[in-house]
This record gives sequence, C-alpha cells and structure tokens, in this order.
Amino acid sequence: MRPPVVLVREGENFLIEKFEGILHTHNGIIKLEELKNKKFGDFIETHLGIRYKILPFRPFDFFRHFKRSATPIMP
Repeated sequence: MRPPVVLVREGENFLIEKFEGILHTHNGIIKLEELKNKKFGDFIETHLGIRYKILPFRPFDFFRHFKRSATPIMP
C-alpha cells in the first residue's frame, strides 16, 4: 500500500489517501490512478492543464487536514 500524498498548488492542498477514482477541484478533474506511476516532486495535471505538485504526507499536514474533535471540559 502506498503512503498518502498531498497535492499542492498556490495555497490549495488536497490530501489523497486512496489512488482510485477522480478528484474534482476548482481547476479541473484529476484521475487519481495516474498518481500510482508518479514520484514525490512530480507534477500531475488536471484535464484543463493546471499542474499540482505531488508531495509526501508530513506531520504538519495531519493538523491541516484533519478536524479536531470535541474537548472535554473538567468542572
């Protein structure tokens, strides 16, 4: 199984965990199967020709992409 990746372009970040199906963005559609043949640092293009850089998932991305759950309040 391949580790998760992050697609980055000018302030936009998409966390990709499964490399199946398609990803709809404001800048076009990305076929996620194409990520299987790419390496970190490569680019992937949408159907409109917009490029996203493929980066490895870092601990910092965990806090950016996952929501915080409820915090218990002690009396």
